[in-house]
Amino acid sequence: MENRATKAANDTFALIQTYVPSLIGAVVLLIVGWFLAAWIARIVQRGLVKTRIGSRVASAVAEEESGQARTIESWISRSVFWLLMLFVFVGFFQVLGVSQVTEPITRFLNRIF
Repeated sequence: MENRATKAANDTFALIQTYVPSLIGAVVLLIVGWFLAAWIARIVQRGLVKTRIGSRVASAVAEEESGQARTIESWISRSVFWLLMLFVFVGFFQVLGVSQVTEPITRFLNRIF
């Protein structure tokens, strides 16, 4: 009985040693990727605000208020954020070794780029 319990404990410990480093690496990649994507999206939004592209689009389409211009810049920067996060998710799942999840996302990104 003790032999089985010891073997089960050793097997469990071996599994933990196998998967914990990749799990920690994947979580670190996810957190760093999240911060980088948010930072880049903020830079894009600031650049769009400085170029006043939202105001130009709003005035070209219709004579809208400046509130509409802000939503265009926010929408573009959020799109940039989630596009970058798709790359982060691919890396996250590849580190975990879950290729079933990364294949459809990779095919989608290949179509875009």
